Amino acid sequence: MSGSGPWSVRFEPHGKRVLVPDGTLLAEAAAMAGLALEQACGGRGQCGRCRIVIRHPQVEPSPVERKFFVVEELEEGWRLACQIAVHCDMVVEIPVRSLAVGCAQILAEHHPLEWKPAHPPVRKTSFNFSPNELATETALLAHVEKKLGPVFVPLAVARKVAELNPHQKACWTAVVEMPEPVALSLEPAKATEKHEEKPEQVAPEIAVSSQGRGAPTGAGLPTLLDLRAGGEADRLCAVAFDIGTTTIVANLVDLSTGRVLAVASAVNPQIRFGEDVISRIELCRRHSDGTSLLYQAVHEACRGLLENLCTDAGISRRDIFVATFAGNTTMLHLVAGINPASLGEAPFRPVFKRELICRAEDLGLPIHPLAQVYIFPVIGPFVGGDTIAGMLAVRLWERPSPALLVDIGTNGEIVLSHPGKLVATATAAGPAFEGVRIRCGMRAVAGAIERLRLADGELSWEVIGPAQPAGLCGSGLVDLVALLLQSGIVTTSGRMLSPEEAAEQLPDKLSKRLLRVDGRPAFEVVPGTASASGQSIVFTQQDVRQLQLAAGAIRAGVTVLCQLVGVDPGELQEVWVAGAFGNYLRPESAQAIGLLPQAIPTQRIRFAGNTSLAGATLAAVSLEARALARWLADSVRHVELALLPEFRRAFAEGMIFPDPRPSPAL
Repeated sequence: MSGSGPWSVRFEPHGKRVLVPDGTLLAEAAAMAGLALEQACGGRGQCGRCRIVIRHPQVEPSPVERKFFVVEELEEGWRLACQIAVHCDMVVEIPVRSLAVGCAQILAEHHPLEWKPAHPPVRKTSFNFSPNELATETALLAHVEKKLGPVFVPLAVARKVAELNPHQKACWTAVVEMPEPVALSLEPAKATEKHEEKPEQVAPEIAVSSQGRGAPTGAGLPTLLDLRAGGEADRLCAVAFDIGTTTIVANLVDLSTGRVLAVASAVNPQIRFGEDVISRIELCRRHSDGTSLLYQAVHEACRGLLENLCTDAGISRRDIFVATFAGNTTMLHLVAGINPASLGEAPFRPVFKRELICRAEDLGLPIHPLAQVYIFPVIGPFVGGDTIAGMLAVRLWERPSPALLVDIGTNGEIVLSHPGKLVATATAAGPAFEGVRIRCGMRAVAGAIERLRLADGELSWEVIGPAQPAGLCGSGLVDLVALLLQSGIVTTSGRMLSPEEAAEQLPDKLSKRLLRVDGRPAFEVVPGTASASGQSIVFTQQDVRQLQLAAGAIRAGVTVLCQLVGVDPGELQEVWVAGAFGNYLRPESAQAIGLLPQAIPTQRIRFAGNTSLAGATLAAVSLEARALARWLADSVRHVELALLPEFRRAFAEGMIFPDPRPSPAL
């Protein structure tokens, strides 16, 4: 059947049906049905993530699809949604692991903060007008200034004051934005011999002064954001956003108490344009409307989260007077509507490095229009505000002994704190830890295998959510490689045993799991009878290579930073692992594959959770935290690994897995 359309496309097992014009790509049709597909490459047929099964009619595979599927899969109807144009009515099945959205395991929790910040950026003050005061000809705003002291009054607030009748309501509440701290005296912790004794930590000295940088238009004065008739009834709130490449998380905070009132999260809708920052930068470089599309997508998600937060906390959106954004350098450019194209070409420089401050109405945020918006400063093109927020959350600069902060993702951000020194870098680990370019890889959504154990030759697994296993997410992949190394199925060079070698060297229970896929060795993790798709979940020789590259890049980055400051990895007293992926890692597995230094005891590895959100929350409630963030952005030494010959050597060494250590079954 052919013609001009429109054509009906039914998506199973969801039972959703859409009518689309002739020539519409199946990936676009799925999006129209509310089923966003994984497209790490932005729909260019390079990642193989948008796998679907065409149940009707038969469609000839393209040369691109022949690269991603074996003959048996092609015969079953497996195709890539980004490669198939609709020219007739179709029935399509979407496997769970091909969906970009769903019950994502989005991390909102973080390690308890070790400090109580002071100096909130916005304060609320209540006062009364006496009858005698109102009997004079003095201007209303002059009366307000007598109560508050000198303030800058935006035009919108002056207009509102004109509509208020002080004779009807004698009690008033002013919401005032405070100037920024201008004096910051901070000294990192001093080194101690052998790092044994903890020295007295030097506390930062913060001075809040009306001579500071001040509000965006306030010339250093406090700014009157709102004036309301009444007492203390209204809430004074802030919202903190962690803008991740894959997910967005937000905290709603009471500015008066610092208490978190509500938390909300969502998948970053920018993933439909590509899962990594490089693909999004390329979109902005090549298309005139690329920045606008990505800006609109991220703010669409933020508006949805704000609605959920306010509903959960029972407040009005106009009660939110502060918003902060932490994220990597690309995400912060996009949330501000700034084209990040300069990050994609040499010399790879950001448009801004220091913090950006504007009003909510400038970004179209549906909160109080004069609410202050704070966008984190960045360290470098690929070491962004999320890293600064992480350092704030764990107070990394105050550690009296060598300490490491690692955020493991598509880019691995690494910061080494040696008393008196802070050094940071980013290493292109690649998307393997997100499940990208792994044959049966997937993100941490329902159906993903997140943990594996091997005991007496029997393999067991834990799956996210009440679902059958559909694929392997990052933490499950790390567990699996660790098990394969310890059992001898994968050598330290990364070679997987062939089925024939396995039959000679391994117990039957394990050797029977070795098979061949595309003529190369593969390990069957889950048989087809137990999987969600009915197909075996396998881990291939090519998948091992992808994990080698990712783990080797992180390992090399840690090694080089340690060399630069003269610290042996075994001297690290604390290793903080940040982010969603790290929170579900098992330290033993991470060390077994060389992702984290083997030389340090496992108990020194600490999982800090979502430190980007924690730091964004601190900046929402504390001018002190913002002053520290600026100091960190200016003080941290940024290292470009690609320019260092020692990195190339360390990366080559990091590609070799560590020798398996005798250990109990994981």
